[in-house]
Amino acid sequence: MPYPKKNFYTFFYSLAAVFMIAYIFITQQQMHHWGGWILMLFFICLAIAFKGNSITKGLSFTVLILAAVSLAMYYPQYFKSMGNFKFSSLISSIE
Repeated sequence: MPYPKKNFYTFFYSLAAVFMIAYIFITQQQMHHWGGWILMLFFICLAIAFKGNSITKGLSFTVLILAAVSLAMYYPQYFKSMGNFKFSSLISSIE
């Protein structure tokens, strides 16, 4: 039974490689409106693939954080507010 599971995680490593190649191509062609989504998909596929290895299993959450950060850096307008609530009000200043 471990053989199909290995194929599952290998598929996501391959998919992550395809998304990274696509990201490099898109960046070279200066089509930045797709770059954030492709980079996020790369990190999500890599996080799923990391779950299949006992050594890298603990890094999968970190890679998911990198996916969210890459999306936030390409599209900051989606992370500034939700409705009338501005996320900047969550930052408290210590004086």
